Amino acid sequence: PVLSYRPGVAIASKIFLGSGNFELTWDTWRNPKNVYDNFNDSNKCLVLTGLYEYTFRDFYVTYIKPSETKTDTESKFLTDLFSESNTTHKNKYTGKFKNKNVILVQLEGIDNWLLTKDVMPNAYKLLDNSINFTNHYSFYNGGGSTFNSEFMVNVGYTTPYTFPMNAYTLNKNDFPYSLANLMKQKDYSVQAYHMNSKEYYSRGINYFNWGYDNYLGLQDLGTYQDKSYQLDRELILNETFHNELFNKSEKFISYIITYSNHLPFTSNKGVCYDLLKLDYQDKIKDMNNKEIDDFIAKLELSEEDCIKRQAHETDYMIGLLMKELKNSGLYNDTIIFFYADHYLYTVSDNEILKNNGKDIETNLINKTPFFIWGANLKKEEIKKVNSQLDILPTFLNLMGVNYNDKWYTGSDILDKSFKPFIVFPDLSWYDGNYYVEDGIVKNNKNISQTLLEEKNSYAEYLVKKNDLVLKYNYFKEMVH
Repeated sequence: PVLSYRPGVAIASKIFLGSGNFELTWDTWRNPKNVYDNFNDSNKCLVLTGLYEYTFRDFYVTYIKPSETKTDTESKFLTDLFSESNTTHKNKYTGKFKNKNVILVQLEGIDNWLLTKDVMPNAYKLLDNSINFTNHYSFYNGGGSTFNSEFMVNVGYTTPYTFPMNAYTLNKNDFPYSLANLMKQKDYSVQAYHMNSKEYYSRGINYFNWGYDNYLGLQDLGTYQDKSYQLDRELILNETFHNELFNKSEKFISYIITYSNHLPFTSNKGVCYDLLKLDYQDKIKDMNNKEIDDFIAKLELSEEDCIKRQAHETDYMIGLLMKELKNSGLYNDTIIFFYADHYLYTVSDNEILKNNGKDIETNLINKTPFFIWGANLKKEEIKKVNSQLDILPTFLNLMGVNYNDKWYTGSDILDKSFKPFIVFPDLSWYDGNYYVEDGIVKNNKNISQTLLEEKNSYAEYLVKKNDLVLKYNYFKEMVH
């Protein structure tokens, strides 16, 4: 049956499913041909194929489809890498947050220039009790930049640099050293909260694969009659989410993904339009839909105005979060990691970014906020260059979790041995001093040939480590 199945599969796939999207675009996850080829989302695949075809395809993918084989060079690299003894470093930050509750807030599209007293007063105020990483870069690689940040923070790897694969298609890989898996060993409950459904980017499957107890999406509740679930305030005000977030009798990790500062940034539709209707509800309460649209149009909000209004909504959610932590008695025992998923690349007018201090000519445009708040923390500034890849090992050390720093592509930012270094998707790199593209220093700084070769070699090492671990699902082999 299997032999007769395989030719049929090829024909059916070609005729009925269309062509796959082999480029890394955000919506690759829902292309029928890609769903079929990857076969890593059971729900989508069953709907696509039916039970009979699903059974045979699943059997083939699980038991017959040949797996990629490592070359001798690749095998030696991985064996040598992970045969080294535990190299965890202890430092003055080790265990600083041990047994604390933690909320990780991934901020949709919150750029540095938005984190101000005027636009985001609640978040800005928190900086007084925060460790602030002022040279953080939220780069994106592959399709789905928001989800790729979730992937990086949760497992310590990024979408492959050297072969095409989106992060959300890696849910059959083993990640025993993910954030959730390690914290559950410390008796933490671990849940994720977002506006979007569990189907989007296959988040339900991925978060389960990373070890989460649950992924909750406002859309999945089925209680919203409009699109108010797109407002970040609902992450706190929704009764179901509120109960899950604040009625806690055990140690918890909560991963909150915001949405409101998402395109479109225009006053005639989307989040900005909905917020303006809330802002002027007293004036428009007796108007019909056309009159409301005309009223809002006369406000003449620019794209930048809408961006700031939408970012202010995210800040409103942060204010609600802090208030509810106090009301629930969790305020003093909770630490919050705030970081952006990406810079505001969705803006249509790059002059907005340029006028607000962004370097729009190089990958340094990816600079974004990252800070850690705690009620009893003293204000501290960390100037070392870092990225999302460094958040997980930094988090683990602060929580007092023993780990091998070889497990991750990044490292603990707060350790003295930390090497400030980012490899961007186009393989350019930055270490805080030199920005190098195609082997050439682009920021007018002199570097010796020896040092340049050394740093190019380090960039190559990081890329190789990241990609080979993912390509061959090495942790499954190493653990089992």
